[in-house]
Amino acid sequence: MMRERRLLTVMTLVGVLLAVGAPMAQTVNRNVTLWAVVQGQALGAPMAQTVNNVTPGIWVQTPTDLIELPVFGERHTVSRGFPTFYFLKEHEARVPRVSAIQTMYVKMVGWVPSGVALVVGRKGLNAPKDKFRGLNAGTYNAGPGLTEIRSPDFTPEALQAAYAELTKKAKPKDDVRAFLLLEVVSDKGLDGRYYPVQIELPPPASAQLR
Repeated sequence: MMRERRLLTVMTLVGVLLAVGAPMAQTVNRNVTLWAVVQGQALGAPMAQTVNNVTPGIWVQTPTDLIELPVFGERHTVSRGFPTFYFLKEHEARVPRVSAIQTMYVKMVGWVPSGVALVVGRKGLNAPKDKFRGLNAGTYNAGPGLTEIRSPDFTPEALQAAYAELTKKAKPKDDVRAFLLLEVVSDKGLDGRYYPVQIELPPPASAQLR
């Protein structure tokens, strides 16, 4: 009887968590995030309705628009085992620029999100992963073949705080553009990718032109 009561309590707690769409991602440190998909209704289900019929791809929802991220960098592992991402310079002009982010979506067969990070400048787009500023995030099943990525760190205040930390040693004329990266991994063993979007944040005083 005691065992049955404990089992019932656990099942009730799980049901409550699923009902409210509680995020199941826990940050281990700034660069590593554990991801889990919440089955059933996602916390952002009403917003997800706008992307259920879009073409496959990676999408960003801003307060006013739904924007596709068209270019990506590829993940490679160097000799010492550190994963590094490479992003072609000619692709920079195609990276969308936004002033705010509400949520992100992945709608690609065979690819799942594995992390979100903030980097600064072109060097950040081609840096080892341990140089990324990892953000808290969780994934949700938002519909058939559609995964939503939500994060408390998408707020302007949280992004500005992370950006300030990354740029505290910046010098005048440094490239201090802020890029949010969504990393996805393949279930078929292909090289991982990240999809960047540039976020318009006020540059730090130390990096402004004098």
